[in-house]
Parts: sequence; C-alpha cells; structure tokens
Amino acid sequence: MEYRHAKFDYLLGAYNYFPDASRHFFHIHNLKYDEYLHSKNKAPVVKGNYILFMDAGLAHLPSHEGKPNAIDKEEYLKSINAFFDKVEKNFKLPVVVAAHPKSGYQENDFKGRPIILYKTPELLKYAELVLAHYSTSLIELVLQKKKVIFMYSKDYMNSDSRTVLETASEYADMLQASLVDIKGDEEIEVRYNEKAYNNFIDKYIICSEKRNYSNAELIIEFLKKLE
Repeated sequence: MEYRHAKFDYLLGAYNYFPDASRHFFHIHNLKYDEYLHSKNKAPVVKGNYILFMDAGLAHLPSHEGKPNAIDKEEYLKSINAFFDKVEKNFKLPVVVAAHPKSGYQENDFKGRPIILYKTPELLKYAELVLAHYSTSLIELVLQKKKVIFMYSKDYMNSDSRTVLETASEYADMLQASLVDIKGDEEIEVRYNEKAYNNFIDKYIICSEKRNYSNAELIIEFLKKLE
C-alpha cells in the first residue's frame, strides 16, 4: 500500500503533505530545525570569508554508476569548475565544497578547492554566499537566511539527476532566488527576498507558535496528550 493512501491515527510533521493519510496531524518542526539550533554555537571550519558549494553528488553518487543517462563525471567536473572560476572572479571570494557523504571525490577534483565532509551546518553558518543544486540542507540554509544561487544545466535535464535539478528550480521559485545554467553565458546575479524566506520557514519548516521548543520537547508534549 502506498503511503499517500495509508490511514494512520496520527501524523507528526512540519507540513501536512498528505492530509488524507491520517486522522490527526500534530505540528512539529522539520527535523533539520534541531540541527540548526545545535549549529548556532559551532566554531568556523574554514578561516576567512568564502562561498560554499553545497554538493548534491550530481554525477558522483554510487546509485548513478552504470546508468545510461548518468551525467558524465569528467564533463560535470569540468563544467562546474569553470563555473566556480567565474563565480570566484565575480565575487572575489574562494569556493569551498561541502561534499555529499557518498560522493567519493578525489583531492584535486575541484582544482584544489577544499573538499569537506560532515560539516555542512557549520560551513553554512559562516558562508557569505551558497551555491546549490538541491540538498536537504537547504532547510538550514533558509533558517540561516543565506543568499543562494541555484545551479542547473539544460544539458542535464534528461539525465538520471533530472529530479534534483527540477527541485532546485522549484526552490529557486519559492525563495525568489537566482537560478543559473552553469554552462550559460548569463550574468551571475544574487537575488534575495527575506519575505519569501520567512514564508517558506512558516509554511514548511517550523511550528511558528513554538519556535523556541526543540522537536524532542514537542514530541514529549504530543505523547503526554495521548495519556
């Protein structure tokens, strides 16, 4: 039975995507909200100002290996590095890579740029600007009110990574942020709309009337109501 057609007594979540799936919906925060709270006091991972690339493993995840429509690894690295060169020249800041944990990059895949694993919340906190396809860590990006440029390429829209790129486009629309073709010639601009960020937070991330509570506290509150 598919989830959307299942019937549960209770559903806990930041947003009720499937109102017919349960009899009762209890509003809690997105799970990434707790990570955001925990990262508030984290020390910097990288010295100095930088631009963060929040990697999605677009061409480097094991799940893409051997698939006929997978993005070519070498071609992707050549294109993304050329785009980073352009970004660094434009904003006069270095790019740091927050690598997907399953990406398996080699040391020089990003032309010597730092490749860092398992530190995305801390890296986000101190970044001046973020480059992204799609990642669940976009939730933390929004909470931290970071400016972002979403990246895609028309050449990749028929690949196995199409869903990731389509989601990036949807996020760019919801946040009213920039969406740039990494192989295009258009000028790289940063768009930021705080109202769009706040609307996204209130709708999809937090239980606004209980923003000072952790999810653990909200779940305990829920369980007490069942006693």
